[in-house]
Amino acid sequence: MSVALRKFRKLDFSGTTTPPILGYAQKATKLITPENVRALSGWGLCAGLTIFWFIEPYNVMRENLGWTFGPFKAPEPESE
Repeated sequence: MSVALRKFRKLDFSGTTTPPILGYAQKATKLITPENVRALSGWGLCAGLTIFWFIEPYNVMRENLGWTFGPFKAPEPESE
């Protein structure tokens, strides 16, 4: 857990001049655990790879980035 998140959890937002959203944000940060972050990053990685698998932007990467290895190789012309 980051130092900033720990310090935010310890602050006191119970004053009358403090916007209520800060108190709600503090309560929400108390729900964040390392297990939740790990699970969210895992699901995000799975979603990103799935999107990459379905879109297959190999032509764009080959043309714009100049990648010429693995799946980015230009297709060989068909000879008749």
